Amino acid sequence: SKFPGSVPNVKVVIGEKTELQKDERGRYILKISPVPDPQLISFVLTEQFLQSARPTMGREQFKRFREQFEDGLRTEYVKLRVVKVEREVVKTIGDKDTIRVDIEVTDSQTGRIGQGHYVVPAGTSAGAFERPVAKTMEEIKAQIDLIHQRIIKEGIAADDLVAVAQLMLKMEKEGVFLGAQATLGYQMALAQAVADSKGKGLYQFIREDLAPDLAPKNGFLPVPHSNITNGGEHATNSLDMQEFMVEAYGASKAESRQMTLNVDRKLGEIYQALGLAADPDDHGIGGLRGLEGGYKIENLTTEKLGQIYANRKEIKQAAGDILNNLDLDRLAQNNVGVHRFVLEAMGAAILSAGYKFDKSREIGSVAIALDLASNEMRIFDKKDKWTGYYHYEGRQITSKELTKILLEWSKDLPILSIEDGQHEQAWDAWLDMVETFAGTGVTMILDDPLVTQAGRIDLFLAKMKNLGMLDETGKIKPQYKIGILIKLNQNGFLTTGFNDTKDGYMGTLEVVRYARKVGFQVIDVSHRSKEALPKDENPHLVDVAAAFGADNLKIGDPVQGTRDVFYKRLVEIEQADAAMTGGLGSETIEVLTVMFA
Repeated sequence: SKFPGSVPNVKVVIGEKTELQKDERGRYILKISPVPDPQLISFVLTEQFLQSARPTMGREQFKRFREQFEDGLRTEYVKLRVVKVEREVVKTIGDKDTIRVDIEVTDSQTGRIGQGHYVVPAGTSAGAFERPVAKTMEEIKAQIDLIHQRIIKEGIAADDLVAVAQLMLKMEKEGVFLGAQATLGYQMALAQAVADSKGKGLYQFIREDLAPDLAPKNGFLPVPHSNITNGGEHATNSLDMQEFMVEAYGASKAESRQMTLNVDRKLGEIYQALGLAADPDDHGIGGLRGLEGGYKIENLTTEKLGQIYANRKEIKQAAGDILNNLDLDRLAQNNVGVHRFVLEAMGAAILSAGYKFDKSREIGSVAIALDLASNEMRIFDKKDKWTGYYHYEGRQITSKELTKILLEWSKDLPILSIEDGQHEQAWDAWLDMVETFAGTGVTMILDDPLVTQAGRIDLFLAKMKNLGMLDETGKIKPQYKIGILIKLNQNGFLTTGFNDTKDGYMGTLEVVRYARKVGFQVIDVSHRSKEALPKDENPHLVDVAAAFGADNLKIGDPVQGTRDVFYKRLVEIEQADAAMTGGLGSETIEVLTVMFA
C-alpha cells in the first residue's frame, strides 16, 4: 500500500522438475513436477514490486529493504519453518558445561507447533579423528545463531534436514568454522521438533521420512550394553581397561533392564562380601559408582586381591551363599589378575541372579562385552611418543600380548564383543587382532579408529584389502566379524544426504548405511560418558538407534538415573511398536508399566 505499481502473483507447485512459464494473464508460474505433496503456494513476485519501491528510497536504504523483503518472502512460502531457537549452557554428568538447544517449528498451513531439544554430550576419552569442536560455550552459541540466521535467509523448510545440513557444510566451505556441538545440536533439536509437529516420535520420523531404507524389517530393537564395572578413565581404580559390560536377553526390553539391575545387585553383594568398596544401594555419581553407573571398586589392587586369595576360606564362610558361584580356590591357584577376576565375579553374579551365563542370546541368558579404551592404556616416552606398549596390571605388554590375553578370556568366558582392543592408529595390531579372532564369533568393535567417519572406514578397508580380507566385491569377508561404534557427536550430523565421500561429508545415517554395505556385521550405538542430567531428559540417542535397528546400544548402568532414561525410552518404543503391530499383548504392556512404577 505504500508504493505504486501492480504486484503480480507467482504460483509455485512443489515437486522435482522445475520449469518457469507464463499464463494467459502474464503471471509467472514456476512448475515443479511431479507433485509429492499437492499444494499451491502463491507469493508476491519480487522484482516488479521492488522496482516500484526503488524511487522512494536511497541506494543503501533500498539495498537493505530488498534483503529484508526477500528474506520475508522465503519464509512466507515455506510450509514448515523454524520460528524460535534458544540455546543455553547446562551441566552434564561430571559437572561439565555443554549446550542445550531448543527449537520450535510452525506449520503455516495447519498452525501446528512442534518443539524439540537436544543436549550435546561430551566424552571422557575421545578419538583424535572426531569432528572438530568449538572450544567455548560462547563460541558454540554464536555458531548456532549464525546457522539459524542463514537457514531463515535461505528459506529452508524445517523438515528438510538434508538441506539444513548441506547449508552448514556450505558455510564451512565459505570459511565459517562450525563445531560439532553447533551442527549436531541444531540438527537434532530440529529433527525432534519436526517429528513433534507431525505427531511422531523421533524414531518414527527417521524411519518413515529420513531413512526408510534403514528401518529394521522385523521391528528389531537394539540390545543394551550395560556397564556394571568401570575402570580406566571412568574410575579411579587399578583396572586399566575401561568398561566391563553385560548383554542381557529378556522377553522384553523391560525384562532385560530388570535382569541387568538384578545382576548389578548380585555383583555388588559379591564385591561387598570380598571386602571391596561397593554398595548395590548406592546409585549416585562419584561415590562408589563410576561415571557410567558401574561399580568402581577403588580398593581392588593386586595386593588386595592377594589378600582375598590368602583369606579365601574365612571370606567364604562369612559370606554364606553370596559367593557360591565364585570359585575362589581355582582363581587363587591360577593366580588370576584383577581384570580376569572382575569378569569371573560378573559371571558369578549372573548365575546367582538365576540366569544362564553363555553366548546363546536366548531369553534368560546374559553374556559379557568389553571396551578396553586402549588409547588410554598406552605408555609414552619422555617426548610424548607412544612406545608401542600398554599398561596392564602394573607391567608393560605388547599389542600381541594384549591380543593373546583377550583370546584366552574369550575361550573360557562368554564374551560377545571387544571394543577398541588396540590403539586407534595401530593398524597392524588391529589387523592382527581381527585375523586372530576370525571364526571365534567375537566381534571386534572399532570406535576410536573410525569415529563415525566414512573416510576412516575407507582407510580401514584399504588396509584390509592389502591383506586379502575383502571379497571380490570389496566387502569384508564374513569370517571377520567386525563392528563399528556410532557416536553422534563424533560425526556432528544426523544426516547430510551424501552417500559417497566423493560427493560430500557423510552424516551419521549415511555412515551406518555405508558400514552395512561394506560388510560391518554389528552396529553399536553409544552414549558418551558425560551425558545430560535427568532434568534435561535427552534420550534421543535411543530413537536414532531404534530407527535403523542398531544391533547394540551402549548406555551405561540403569541404576544411574542419567542412564536409566535411555532404558525407559527403549521400553516406550518397544511398547509403541507393539501397540501398532500387536507384537505385545495389552496384558504384557500392563506388567511392563507396573515394573516402572
